[in-house]
Amino acid sequence: MSGPNLSELRSCAEDACQTAFEKKPEIGGAVNWASLGCVDARLWRDSYGNEGLSVYIKEASETAVELQSFIHEYLKDRGYHDVEVVTEW
Repeated sequence: MSGPNLSELRSCAEDACQTAFEKKPEIGGAVNWASLGCVDARLWRDSYGNEGLSVYIKEASETAVELQSFIHEYLKDRGYHDVEVVTEW
């Protein structure tokens, strides 16, 4: 898979975090809004030959589904389809 520029994907995910911060009353879940941000974007391939993209968001619970969905949709609206959003403390 020749993926997109991962630095650009990470930057877009960071923008998504900032936009989520502005809409935080609408987004539930355990999130440390003061430190929320994207720490990495990755292109991965598993042992079955499947490939994909993922972004790693710090300072949110692994179960912060509303935030994950928000970031996923934000990325999708900007041309990054099927990006896995991983949240972690």
